Amino acid sequence: MELIILTIFSIVFAVLSWRHMNLALGFLILALPTYLFRFQVLGIPMTLLELMIGIIIVVFFVKRAQVSFTKKQPFDASTSSAQAKLRVTQTVKGLVGGLTFSNYKWLMVAIFFVATLAIVFSSDKLAALGIWKAYFVEPMLLFIVIINTVKTKEDFKLLINFLGLSALLISSVAIYQKFSGQFIPNEIWAAEETRRVTSLFGYPNAVGLFLAPVVVLFAGRLVTRKLKFARPLDWCGLKSAMFELVVVGSGAMAIWFARSEGAVVAVLIGLLFLGLLIKRLRIITLSLMVVGVLLFAFVPSVQDLVITKATLSDFSGNIRVIIWQESLQMLSDNPLWGAGLSGFQNVIADYHHSAHIFEIYLYPHNIVLNFWSELGILGLVFFIFLIFKFFYNYIKVKKENGEFYLVLMAVMVAILVHGIVDVPYFKNDLSVLWWVFFAISAILIKRKAIA
Repeated sequence: MELIILTIFSIVFAVLSWRHMNLALGFLILALPTYLFRFQVLGIPMTLLELMIGIIIVVFFVKRAQVSFTKKQPFDASTSSAQAKLRVTQTVKGLVGGLTFSNYKWLMVAIFFVATLAIVFSSDKLAALGIWKAYFVEPMLLFIVIINTVKTKEDFKLLINFLGLSALLISSVAIYQKFSGQFIPNEIWAAEETRRVTSLFGYPNAVGLFLAPVVVLFAGRLVTRKLKFARPLDWCGLKSAMFELVVVGSGAMAIWFARSEGAVVAVLIGLLFLGLLIKRLRIITLSLMVVGVLLFAFVPSVQDLVITKATLSDFSGNIRVIIWQESLQMLSDNPLWGAGLSGFQNVIADYHHSAHIFEIYLYPHNIVLNFWSELGILGLVFFIFLIFKFFYNYIKVKKENGEFYLVLMAVMVAILVHGIVDVPYFKNDLSVLWWVFFAISAILIKRKAIA
């Protein structure tokens, strides 16, 4: 029965991708949590999200091959084998010849190469292959599809709106969990006095990791929107603003109900960053910062809370400090390749002396240590350069799409801030979301005044 349902779904989604690629991409973004649906194809583990990504990639390149092939003269009886081979070669070249790769391409190639090498140094090569496929190959190919498909303002708006719809879906489930206590997979989290929502995910922090960058994106869109209240009213702009407000409001509630402290701080710092960079928001932002400083200075409870969290003095903070210390010990012994792709749990076991306090986690819960452990020192360096390139690209879009790119930079700031204490990349939905944001960056560079 499962096979029949998957087959029907694959056919329907392939038809949608063939006829309306932008809608298929939007549906994929809406359905990012479907990585939770797992099955096997010919013995190979796969998720529903991976199935959709695979269909989109195959359809995209088949359509390109079809266009390239039909431009050549058709084969007939007079076509020699040499001519046939030449035309096939030209068709294959046509698959990549007209593609847009963006100025991230060489860094992406370098990261892909290092990720591939990291499989060799992993203690669990089968698991490493799965991570390599799901966190690098598929998201990077999807990046190429997006930047070559989104070409108009309507396409761009559709992509952004589906990000909002995805956040709304996750937020709605989280808010329902908060007031009902249902569908929370842990008794402590489900208990009313200690309730932490998980939405569609298996743990509360996953809610914040997904929603924080999207909330910053839509909050940035909202505060930078220039509504016209003169007659006739800008109804389209008003509807968009209302949608953005709902996404931000519901997303903020879900993050709060998940008690994802890292996400709360990430959103606040991301928005402060945006407010300081946009001139017309600077006075308001500075005023809010002054109020925050005064609260810290004169309200002891606020002061205690900030100091406790900033110094990682609570239980959660202490665990992270221990994880980082153990990870640094492991990396000092394995500086070049770390633990290898998907090898952290196996390798860190010899350094984990706190089993009575907490179990071994999948990753070190710090963005620098995460990449160093998984991809080695070269992978970490390339990712640092990738992030630097992301911010540097503002120079290229300053005139046409500058304000929206500032919003996008605030999104990246939120991701990096959250990454100080968590894992904002090494997860199926988050790795795709990461490359979607980079695709948006590449589109803003390529397409003038598209935002």
